[in-house]
Amino acid sequence: MNNYCDTRRILNKAQIKKSSALINKVLGNPAKYFKFTIDGLSMTIPLESEDVRSLKCLPALIESETEFTVIAKTHSHKEVKTTRFFNQIQIINNEGHSFSLFYSSMMNSEMNKKKWEHKKTYNEGKIDVNVNTFGVDNTKIILSLVKKLWPAYDDLIARSRITVLDYTADIPKMFTPHLITTYAYRSLYRGFVKDGLFTGHQYGLKAQCPIKVYDKSAEQEGQYLRYTDYTRFEKTYRPAIRGNKKILISALETADFNFRGLRYYDPKLLIGMPDHVLHLLLEHGLDSGKCMLSTKDSINLKRRMDKHLIKLNKAQRFEIRDGLKSQLTNLKDLLLHPDS
Repeated sequence: MNNYCDTRRILNKAQIKKSSALINKVLGNPAKYFKFTIDGLSMTIPLESEDVRSLKCLPALIESETEFTVIAKTHSHKEVKTTRFFNQIQIINNEGHSFSLFYSSMMNSEMNKKKWEHKKTYNEGKIDVNVNTFGVDNTKIILSLVKKLWPAYDDLIARSRITVLDYTADIPKMFTPHLITTYAYRSLYRGFVKDGLFTGHQYGLKAQCPIKVYDKSAEQEGQYLRYTDYTRFEKTYRPAIRGNKKILISALETADFNFRGLRYYDPKLLIGMPDHVLHLLLEHGLDSGKCMLSTKDSINLKRRMDKHLIKLNKAQRFEIRDGLKSQLTNLKDLLLHPDS
């Protein structure tokens, strides 16, 4: 974190007390005050040959029945090394957000069958979509059109597996620098600064399964859903990295998604904190930063952390899990029953 960070608001006592009251209220009753969403989805579909062939009709079908912009792309052999698919149908809504369906055509599949056979790439498809930004109703429209082309749509979607899932929990009105956490698992910490303001932190690498705590309003140029302070917890889950290679859509609501490992601290921990200590903690996180301090500062910080740790009981943790599970159930219903 090389940019200058203005700490005046972070250390403002009135702001700290306001944030303290809010975070204790939210964590005390997660089911009531957290706003849970599924933010992004990537799923792999076990297609049959006729299903792949039928997708060639999809762009024309979408253009005839909707006002979406449709772009059909063919990827080069070099691009396939990362996409794993030769063909992409990108559907763009009025706000510029997209729904993408990837597949490999039969001609390309036969040419590369030997190369990709062990991965069965040639008879798989993939859907990438952020239902929140593309829109639930828009997603239903596209999936309903796909369903017209696939006689066994219900079975194909049920047997599809999650490859990437982003899930979130939001706290409107929360001043992000006052959302203080540590992480129980050994992970790289990264702090974010934008225009002199600390806008969040992340545990883990982007290509793995990171947990990110950030100011959504700062990401949206100062305001999100009419809030100028809006904190989002975001977890990216990749089953293959976690050793679970099969989370099927048919059993999606049984998966245990949560923010396990995060510990939360009352912002009052910051009252009276020396500026040089705060800068170090913003850049390196509480755990690593504590080890870089002088003995005296490290002991004082440890006392603050012990005093201001917010301990969640089992019921509160289950509320977070169940809030996410409810969103997973909604997502499953959307994918399996787009006509309802």
